[in-house]
Formats: sequence, structure tokens, C-alpha cells
Amino acid sequence: MGASGYVISRHLEIGDLNAGAPELRPRSQYNLDVAYVTQHYEFTDDQFDVARESRTP
Repeated sequence: MGASGYVISRHLEIGDLNAGAPELRPRSQYNLDVAYVTQHYEFTDDQFDVARESRTP
């Protein structure tokens, strides 16, 4: 059992395996934008926040 568990654990993948938000489709606008930013700048989507202020009537 120990050897079988070891062999199976070598192929086990845990966590987010793809870039972008896992709850969205890979071709969603958000995931496409994240891919563009990470390819053209030296940071990922985990390293910055975007804030927007709007006036309410």
C-alpha cells in the first residue's frame, strides 16, 4: 500500500494549474487580460489591485 500511494502521489496535482481565475472560462475577457498583463509586464495578477471611484447620484 505504501508503494502504491507513493506512485499515485507522484502524479497528483493540487491547486490552480492554469493562469487566470479558475471559476471563469479560459477565454473570458478577464483571463485574457491577465495573460496580456503577465506577458508584457513583470508582475502577475496576484501582485496588484485596481481601484475605481465613482460618484453616486
